[in-house]
Amino acid sequence: MAFAPDGILFASIPSATGLYSADLRGGKILALPDLDQDGKADEALAVITGFDNLPHGIGFYNGYLYVAEERRISRYPYLMDGNVGEREVIVENLTERSGRPCFS
Repeated sequence: MAFAPDGILFASIPSATGLYSADLRGGKILALPDLDQDGKADEALAVITGFDNLPHGIGFYNGYLYVAEERRISRYPYLMDGNVGEREVIVENLTERSGRPCFS
């Protein structure tokens, strides 16, 4: 989870069937705005959907939303109010470097 510059909480859902499932599809990023500032999200908005690579880490930096997936890192321009722009892949094939997983 991470807060956007405008205070909206974002969360990653790694897969539709759970983090430890063999099915890596269905991941998404949610925006959870709290417009009335009561400490509870007013709604859960699917901001980015259709991941096939376990999105599990997110962060905001210099106007971008960064998303760490199992095999790549991408960023999206943050347009404010829970909206993001087009995906830009920053790092591809994380687990294929040197022919072995880089986090083992």
